[in-house]
Amino acid sequence: MPPGITGLAQVNGRQTLKFSKRLELDVWYVDHWSLWLDLRILLKTAFSVFRRHETSDPAELAGVDDLGLCRAMKIK
Repeated sequence: MPPGITGLAQVNGRQTLKFSKRLELDVWYVDHWSLWLDLRILLKTAFSVFRRHETSDPAELAGVDDLGLCRAMKIK
């Protein structure tokens, strides 16, 4: 599945989601892909952009890193 400009994880919590939950949403998307699902994600993306909620500092990876990716990539 090629990457896109938005995704299921981005419209369902973005940085507030644990890495494992983001991965779970990505796998679910691949298994359940449909044009209707893509349209729903695009609409939720547009709505989120205009609402501008749930923004956080992307540097706070440690709080959502339940897979140890920060340690593997040596991110502090």
